Amino acid sequence: MKQIIFTTILFLVFSFSDFAQSETSSCPKIDVSGGGFVKSGEPMSFTVNISEDAKPVNLEYIWTVSKGKIVNGQGSQTITVDTAGLQDTGITATVEIKGLPQNCPNAFSEYSFGDPAPSPLLIDAFGKLPDGQVRAMITNLYLKLGNEPNSQGYISNYGTDKEIAVSERQIQKAIDVLKFDASRVTIVRGGANPNGGVWTKIYNVPLGADNPQP
Repeated sequence: MKQIIFTTILFLVFSFSDFAQSETSSCPKIDVSGGGFVKSGEPMSFTVNISEDAKPVNLEYIWTVSKGKIVNGQGSQTITVDTAGLQDTGITATVEIKGLPQNCPNAFSEYSFGDPAPSPLLIDAFGKLPDGQVRAMITNLYLKLGNEPNSQGYISNYGTDKEIAVSERQIQKAIDVLKFDASRVTIVRGGANPNGGVWTKIYNVPLGADNPQP
């Protein structure tokens, strides 16, 4: 009798496991693309892309946008957004999909940065400095990051490996002493300084901007 009960429990456990895996694997791959860089007044398009296994399913698409007005495509996989009158054409488009298997994610977004594309801003550039002045440079960077919570600090050090290592330690020490959030800053090695000696560049990189090339 005990053996029968044990066998039944095992069967139920494995059946539940197979069911859970089946439920997870039934979720299609979905993402939203489009947007791009457009000027105010130009149409902007977004498309939800769905893997082939979900296309036969009868799905409903409900779109919303953070700015502008949807002028075409509501209820379909592709929408067109009117950006007339917008000074900043950065737009987030979100689609809610109804009809997907239960427990599958059903809301997806894409952000368009608009035009012009943001660019990294050089804040400071300096050579060898004492610890106190390096802390002042780092403080200046974090003041700007505090005013722009979505931006990121980016620091490039140039020189010999030994010179760069010293500069990196100074910068990291300044961040630690001042109790700043180290995750807000990326520190990279830019290679040799053609003018000789150590050289450091500090950038503020807005959301959507590419990191400066060393």
